[in-house]
Amino acid sequence: MHLNGTAVIEGRNFYAVQKEAGLFYRQTLSSLIKDLGYELERATDGNFKIKGIPQAALDAFSQRRDVIDQELEKLGYTRETAPADLKEKISHKTREKKIHIDSEILQQQWRDKAKELNFDVDQLVQSAIERSNDKELMQKEFANQYDDLQQIIDKTIGSLSERESVFSKRKFLHEINLQAVGYGIVPDLAEKCVVQAEQDGRLITGRKVKEYCPQFKKWSQAPAYTTQKNIQIEEQMIDLMLSSQGKARIEFSEIQIEEIITNAEKESVKNGFAGWTKDQKEVTKSILLSRDLFLAVQGYAGTAKTSTVLRITAKEFKRLGYKVIGMAPSASACQSLKDGAAIDEVVTVASHLLNREASNQKQLWLLDEASLLSTKDMNSLLLKAKAENARIVLVGDTKQLGSVEAGAAFRQLQENGIETFDLKEIVRQDNEHVLESVYHSIEGEAKLALEKINNGGGFIVENSKDFASRFKQIVEKYQSLSTEQRKHTLIIEPSREGRDQLTEQLRESLIKNNELSSEKVQTSRLDRVDLTKTEMKDVIHYQTGDVIRFGRAYKSKNIEKSSYWLIDGIDKNKNVIHIKSSEGQKVIWNPNSWGAKAQVFRSHESELRIGDQIYWTLNDKDLGLTNGSKGMVKSIDIESDTAQVEFTNKKIIEIDLTQQNNKHWNFDYVSTAHAAQGKTADLVLYHAESFRKNLSSQNALYVSISRAKEEVMIYTDNEGKLIQQILEHSGEKQYALEKQVENQIEFDMDF
Repeated sequence: MHLNGTAVIEGRNFYAVQKEAGLFYRQTLSSLIKDLGYELERATDGNFKIKGIPQAALDAFSQRRDVIDQELEKLGYTRETAPADLKEKISHKTREKKIHIDSEILQQQWRDKAKELNFDVDQLVQSAIERSNDKELMQKEFANQYDDLQQIIDKTIGSLSERESVFSKRKFLHEINLQAVGYGIVPDLAEKCVVQAEQDGRLITGRKVKEYCPQFKKWSQAPAYTTQKNIQIEEQMIDLMLSSQGKARIEFSEIQIEEIITNAEKESVKNGFAGWTKDQKEVTKSILLSRDLFLAVQGYAGTAKTSTVLRITAKEFKRLGYKVIGMAPSASACQSLKDGAAIDEVVTVASHLLNREASNQKQLWLLDEASLLSTKDMNSLLLKAKAENARIVLVGDTKQLGSVEAGAAFRQLQENGIETFDLKEIVRQDNEHVLESVYHSIEGEAKLALEKINNGGGFIVENSKDFASRFKQIVEKYQSLSTEQRKHTLIIEPSREGRDQLTEQLRESLIKNNELSSEKVQTSRLDRVDLTKTEMKDVIHYQTGDVIRFGRAYKSKNIEKSSYWLIDGIDKNKNVIHIKSSEGQKVIWNPNSWGAKAQVFRSHESELRIGDQIYWTLNDKDLGLTNGSKGMVKSIDIESDTAQVEFTNKKIIEIDLTQQNNKHWNFDYVSTAHAAQGKTADLVLYHAESFRKNLSSQNALYVSISRAKEEVMIYTDNEGKLIQQILEHSGEKQYALEKQVENQIEFDMDF
């Protein structure tokens, strides 16, 4: 409130409204331009181009946009990743003072510039007039808008439901309107077609998602959608779980179990570790006595579930003749499970689901990081387990980050009756203040969690300037540490863009201090473009210069499995991509027709120096590397563009950096919050920006600070706003069968 009592709109809310208004303006403008007879071309950012205007003219008349993009790039952002308020500030900062120029003079200047660029404006206008006067053509184009909208709606349902089982109506309409801009479709028509999708069953209504209003400090239930497909998958998953109850054979007596646990605890103490907690003993006993085929272990971060409960469970079932298979959603989590639980066979869930060889042997499957598994994959896993009569122990933590894909299967199974055993006693932290902070973060008590860090658990470093200055502070802290201390330090920056920017600053400091060699190999690396299966089918999501790797062979196209192809051109009107191989072979690819198992990568210029820490980002059987394999550059050869890397298994591999299949790596100095899940460190340096709507959440805070054994340092732009932001966003995913809250949830936040 102003001092005079008048209401003001809170900054972030104002920018959100402004963003929606901008979309409405572009959508209305594109429709009017189409009505005038101009042809439109879709763009990726809820924008459009007028067909027939050459790129050179677009660049020449878009200098303001280029200036803004350059300023954002300096700060490590793009238009897609930058917060709305930051873009607004830069727009005002770079805007030159307007000078009044007579409109006729200005138009003549534009015409002169167009003429210099060989752009015939009059011809474009004349063509538009002719089209607009063709009544039959314009009526046909208007009729086509309905078909275009149906395709947009179907694509949006497919794309959103791949990532979220329940998605808000507001978000859905926003995505529809973003795409509608490129077709010149007005918002009213889009909303009418969405209503039709509700009526014909493509969208299931009656769902709610939690949305927070910062202006009024209240939670509320907002209208949302799900799909029949999501509901069916969840229902089948729950039915599979319920039908497995009481079907398992008890293999151990209580006396045997007591002896097993006693011996395991003695062995632990003998090896220099602490004795077992009460939770660890009870959970192990419960698993060995259960009559259910499918079980869940809900364990907080740092409860030592892998090295105690899973290790003994695997050992004892293997002794009885069971084939014990460990699995996890990622290759790096698989390695942690293999080491921690001493399991011989550990595979990714994706690999296990593709394996069609059924075993006649009794089986026990131990799935770690179960909260990261999507509902679709969890359902497929339970189906496979039923077919092979296998036992499953699902191990995870519903309070940590969830699956990138749709659903919250691990939590949903617990809420629907899977036998669940809890590990709540955390043993990781040596610092009691950090431990108390972790417990507060589990309860969503952000303010108390940060207070504990400030009062003995570490420090909150507040710096409101910009992210670059905060990164400088993180780098200075890292540089002040000894070599041994650095080995036990984890730096977390939630966003990929921020991770790369912080890595760049840190490497510059290491080079300056001669900790990395002056000699370097100039190369490039490939980062995977994160697209849903639905997005993969639309060429608008690709860029010229992207690299395509095909997951299977296409003999008729002369494309081999795992071959790499460069995007040479894109035809958005025909939805085809022109690709070429390293040998010069050219192919026209329609991703909507074939190539469903292709992967898309974006190339980034980079370098490697002796001493650089890296990790591999794609499984490579030929090199013997898995996604997440860590290594250090031991030597480089500038003439041959090769590097010798020593990986953590002490294996030294010479990598030819000119080959596309050897460009799947990244620097290993900074982790995202998702990548940090499952790691442990003495010291955590965590960058948390208060305005990061999707990245600063209760789950992200919990994951980040729970990595630390001794100390946490949080670097933020504003501590108070960070607390508010974390309270606003739990980070918890929802599912299609979510119990609906009849009354709106409202409560005041006291900061």
